[in-house]
Amino acid sequence: MARQPTTSQAVAATTKVSRRSPTPADNSAEDEGSPEESQGSDDQDTIKLAKAMMESSKKRREAKRKAIELEHRKRVEEARVKITKFMDNEKQKSINVRKAHLERLGILMQRKALLETKIVANIRVVETAYFDFSDEVTVIWKGRLEDLG
Repeated sequence: MARQPTTSQAVAATTKVSRRSPTPADNSAEDEGSPEESQGSDDQDTIKLAKAMMESSKKRREAKRKAIELEHRKRVEEARVKITKFMDNEKQKSINVRKAHLERLGILMQRKALLETKIVANIRVVETAYFDFSDEVTVIWKGRLEDLG
Protein backbone atom coordinates (compact mmCIF):
# COMPACT_ATOMS: atom_id res chain seq x y z
CA MET A 1 0.00 0.00 0.00
CA ALA A 2 1.54 3.29 -1.10
CA ARG A 3 1.74 5.91 1.58
CA GLN A 4 0.18 9.28 0.85
CA PRO A 5 2.33 12.36 1.59
CA THR A 6 1.15 14.53 4.43
CA THR A 7 -0.23 18.01 3.87
CA SER A 8 2.99 19.62 5.07
CA GLN A 9 4.99 17.44 2.65
CA ALA A 10 2.72 18.44 -0.22
CA VAL A 11 3.04 22.14 0.63
CA ALA A 12 6.81 21.77 0.93
CA ALA A 13 6.95 20.05 -2.46
CA THR A 14 4.97 22.82 -4.13
CA THR A 15 7.11 25.45 -2.43
CA LYS A 16 10.28 23.76 -3.64
CA VAL A 17 8.91 23.69 -7.16
CA SER A 18 8.07 27.37 -7.07
CA ARG A 19 11.50 28.33 -5.57
CA ARG A 20 13.67 26.62 -8.10
CA SER A 21 15.30 28.59 -10.79
CA PRO A 22 13.56 28.69 -14.16
CA THR A 23 14.77 26.23 -16.78
CA PRO A 24 14.43 26.51 -20.52
CA ALA A 25 11.57 24.03 -20.33
CA ASP A 26 9.85 26.37 -17.89
CA ASN A 27 10.33 29.26 -20.26
CA SER A 28 8.68 27.28 -23.02
CA ALA A 29 5.82 26.44 -20.66
CA GLU A 30 5.48 30.12 -19.87
CA ASP A 31 5.34 30.89 -23.53
CA GLU A 32 2.47 28.47 -23.90
CA GLY A 33 0.43 29.81 -20.97
CA SER A 34 0.48 32.58 -18.42
CA PRO A 35 2.18 32.11 -15.03
CA GLU A 36 -1.17 32.64 -13.30
CA GLU A 37 -2.63 29.63 -15.13
CA SER A 38 0.35 27.50 -14.15
CA GLN A 39 0.09 28.73 -10.57
CA GLY A 40 -3.66 28.03 -10.59
CA SER A 41 -3.17 24.48 -11.78
CA ASP A 42 -0.46 24.00 -9.12
CA ASP A 43 -2.92 25.30 -6.52
CA GLN A 44 -5.62 22.95 -7.82
CA ASP A 45 -3.17 20.05 -7.75
CA THR A 46 -2.20 20.98 -4.21
CA ILE A 47 -5.84 21.20 -3.18
CA LYS A 48 -6.57 17.83 -4.81
CA LEU A 49 -3.55 16.31 -3.11
CA ALA A 50 -4.58 17.80 0.26
CA LYS A 51 -8.14 16.50 -0.19
CA ALA A 52 -6.83 13.07 -1.15
CA MET A 53 -4.55 13.06 1.88
CA MET A 54 -7.40 14.15 4.16
CA GLU A 55 -9.64 11.44 2.72
CA SER A 56 -6.89 8.86 3.15
CA SER A 57 -6.32 10.03 6.73
CA LYS A 58 -10.05 9.87 7.39
CA LYS A 59 -10.19 6.31 6.04
CA ARG A 60 -7.22 5.26 8.19
CA ARG A 61 -8.81 6.81 11.30
CA GLU A 62 -12.11 5.10 10.52
CA ALA A 63 -10.35 1.77 10.01
CA LYS A 64 -8.47 2.19 13.31
CA ARG A 65 -11.68 3.18 15.09
CA LYS A 66 -13.49 0.14 13.72
CA ALA A 67 -10.58 -2.13 14.71
CA ILE A 68 -10.62 -0.66 18.23
CA GLU A 69 -14.40 -1.08 18.48
CA LEU A 70 -14.14 -4.67 17.27
CA GLU A 71 -11.39 -5.41 19.79
CA HIS A 72 -13.48 -3.76 22.52
CA ARG A 73 -16.55 -5.85 21.65
CA LYS A 74 -14.37 -8.96 21.62
CA ARG A 75 -12.92 -8.17 25.04
CA VAL A 76 -16.34 -7.34 26.48
CA GLU A 77 -17.71 -10.66 25.20
CA GLU A 78 -14.69 -12.53 26.61
CA ALA A 79 -15.19 -10.83 29.97
CA ARG A 80 -18.92 -11.65 29.87
CA VAL A 81 -18.11 -15.31 29.14
CA LYS A 82 -15.52 -15.43 31.95
CA ILE A 83 -17.90 -13.80 34.42
CA THR A 84 -20.72 -16.14 33.44
CA LYS A 85 -18.44 -19.15 33.77
CA PHE A 86 -17.18 -17.89 37.15
CA MET A 87 -20.73 -17.32 38.39
CA ASP A 88 -21.82 -20.78 37.19
CA ASN A 89 -18.85 -22.34 39.00
CA GLU A 90 -19.65 -20.42 42.18
CA LYS A 91 -23.30 -21.42 41.93
CA GLN A 92 -22.29 -25.07 41.52
CA LYS A 93 -19.92 -24.79 44.50
CA SER A 94 -22.73 -23.28 46.54
CA ILE A 95 -25.08 -26.10 45.52
CA ASN A 96 -22.44 -28.70 46.43
CA VAL A 97 -21.81 -27.07 49.82
CA ARG A 98 -25.54 -26.85 50.51
CA LYS A 99 -25.96 -30.50 49.52
CA ALA A 100 -23.10 -31.53 51.83
CA HIS A 101 -24.65 -29.51 54.67
CA LEU A 102 -28.04 -31.13 54.09
CA GLU A 103 -26.46 -34.59 54.10
CA ARG A 104 -24.62 -33.74 57.33
CA LEU A 105 -27.84 -32.34 58.80
CA GLY A 106 -29.67 -35.55 57.86
CA ILE A 107 -27.01 -37.67 59.57
CA LEU A 108 -27.12 -35.45 62.67
CA MET A 109 -30.92 -35.60 62.80
CA GLN A 110 -30.80 -39.42 62.63
CA ARG A 111 -28.25 -39.40 65.42
CA LYS A 112 -30.44 -37.06 67.44
CA ALA A 113 -33.47 -39.31 66.94
CA LEU A 114 -31.45 -42.35 68.04
CA LEU A 115 -30.21 -40.51 71.14
CA GLU A 116 -33.75 -39.35 71.97
CA THR A 117 -34.96 -42.95 71.67
CA LYS A 118 -32.20 -44.10 74.02
CA ILE A 119 -33.02 -41.30 76.45
CA VAL A 120 -36.70 -42.27 76.47
CA ALA A 121 -35.77 -45.92 77.05
CA ASN A 122 -33.43 -44.95 79.90
CA ILE A 123 -36.11 -42.72 81.44
CA ARG A 124 -38.55 -45.66 81.36
CA VAL A 125 -35.94 -47.87 83.05
CA VAL A 126 -35.36 -45.20 85.70
CA GLU A 127 -39.13 -44.72 86.12
CA THR A 128 -39.70 -48.45 86.54
CA ALA A 129 -36.83 -48.69 89.03
CA TYR A 130 -38.21 -45.66 90.90
CA PHE A 131 -41.70 -47.15 91.20
CA ASP A 132 -40.29 -50.54 92.21
CA PHE A 133 -38.11 -48.91 94.87
CA SER A 134 -41.02 -46.72 95.95
CA ASP A 135 -43.18 -49.79 96.43
CA GLU A 136 -40.41 -51.44 98.50
CA VAL A 137 -39.98 -48.31 100.63
CA THR A 138 -43.74 -48.14 101.17
CA VAL A 139 -43.82 -51.79 102.31
CA ILE A 140 -40.85 -51.18 104.62
CA TRP A 141 -42.46 -48.09 106.20
CA LYS A 142 -45.75 -49.90 106.66
CA GLY A 143 -43.94 -52.79 108.36
CA ARG A 144 -42.12 -50.47 110.74
CA LEU A 145 -45.29 -48.58 111.51
CA GLU A 146 -47.00 -51.85 112.39
CA ASP A 147 -44.08 -52.80 114.60
CA LEU A 148 -44.32 -49.48 116.40
CA GLY A 149 -47.99 -49.35 116.64
